[in-house]
Amino acid sequence: MTEKTKTTARFLKRKMAEHGQFQVEIEQLKAEMQQAEQQGDFAEKNKLSNQV
Repeated sequence: MTEKTKTTARFLKRKMAEHGQFQVEIEQLKAEMQQAEQQGDFAEKNKLSNQV
């Protein structure tokens, strides 16, 4: 393999690892948003119940 090919392979490997990390982070953020929305809905329902 030429030096350029080795450099390109290392770069690609690093970028693929970064991509995987971003995917994990995105899934975590989605789960946090879902949880916050559910808690917000619950809090809103409790607020309405207390008004009645």
